[in-house]
Amino acid sequence: MTAYSLLSSPPRPLLARHVTRCGLICVVCALTLLLIPAMTLYGGAYYATIAAAAANRPVASSAKIIPDHRYRGGGGGGDLSSSTLLTMTTESTKAEGSTPSANPEVQQRNEYVAICLAVRDQGPDLPEFLQHHYYNIGVRRFYIMDDGSRPPLSSLGRDGGYGVPAAALTFVYHDESMRVHDMQHKVYNDCINVWGANHTWMAFIDADEFLDVLGASPPPPPAPATSSSSSPSLLSYLWPSSSSSSTASSQASSSTSSNKNTTTGGNGVGGVEEQESSESILRELEPLPHVGALGVNWQMHTSNGRLTRADSVRAAYTECIYDDPAHRGEGSDNKHIKSIVRVRDYDRPINPHKFALRPPQQVTVGEHNDTVAHFAFRQPITRDRLSLHHYAVKSRQEYEEKIMRSNAMSAPKNEGFWNHVEHDLPHVECKDMLRWIQ
Repeated sequence: MTAYSLLSSPPRPLLARHVTRCGLICVVCALTLLLIPAMTLYGGAYYATIAAAAANRPVASSAKIIPDHRYRGGGGGGDLSSSTLLTMTTESTKAEGSTPSANPEVQQRNEYVAICLAVRDQGPDLPEFLQHHYYNIGVRRFYIMDDGSRPPLSSLGRDGGYGVPAAALTFVYHDESMRVHDMQHKVYNDCINVWGANHTWMAFIDADEFLDVLGASPPPPPAPATSSSSSPSLLSYLWPSSSSSSTASSQASSSTSSNKNTTTGGNGVGGVEEQESSESILRELEPLPHVGALGVNWQMHTSNGRLTRADSVRAAYTECIYDDPAHRGEGSDNKHIKSIVRVRDYDRPINPHKFALRPPQQVTVGEHNDTVAHFAFRQPITRDRLSLHHYAVKSRQEYEEKIMRSNAMSAPKNEGFWNHVEHDLPHVECKDMLRWIQ
């Protein structure tokens, strides 16, 4: 009876102790299985939000139609009443009834200067143009005003097919019914009216024009990877200070720029020289209240005798027309400028080269703070700090395509312009852009 009683009714403390332990183990296991996926989802969302905030971009964005009546008035003397803007994957897309807002932090980091360009059927030209200005010149916002391309240029850009982040690109498509005379003027006004408040400066250049900062150079190539299993040399144990200083010296010498134009101060410590950049040049002009725009001289390239499209315009076209320095540039088309306009002073385009500013006493200056008095020319021609490489003809194949597609100023190029560039003007070697080819 005693054995039966023990088997059929085990002692209560022993049973409770085992049941409690098993229950706790089950509860912990169940909670762990529930928490792992929850923490994974939460962590993914959290880090996605942090990354988006660091890049100042929304976590997700979609195409949005901006009604054409929203942005009337403002700088430029024009409005969007004749078109509907389709913006894609851009923070500039606004909720109905809102207006563009200036964000100083954004302007300082990556929205300080933007590029507005009118294009038509130039999809193959955009990757090199965008990549050069994004990675080498530091422009982080492009307004691509598509003048009826077939297919629309946004079809590739929305997938990052142009080689730069899709969030840096804003596409606006105009079909044939939206075309007006001097369409280029209209789209420039649209860029300022809609997005100008997001930037301090806006450059108005074409897809065949490449900005170059003479005091900048490509970043050094990444250092070769070292094996994690390699052991320190005996020399590093005996004289660790000399070994580390030697390494630092070699790294410093490898990163020294060969260009002559550098700036001092800024973020540098103790007067260390820094490379010049498009932003540093523009920031020099900000304390000058009378300056409303910066005019950059052309450096017009020839066809280099090419008949068909080249893989890279920077690599293929290394011949330019001369500057005619003996006559202050009078006999050279390089006396033309294109403008980077301070948004607050923008009034309207005079032509694709220069802009009317407001108030009227505002002026356009050159790279040496010289006033550009002419409506399109800057003489004498200088490119000590900035240049605008103008691939005006490219290959014979591409020039014929250019004639066929016309342009946004309703003034298509013809055979006379080809002969002017190729045969009428002396040619010189110009290889500055080769340093950007990796």
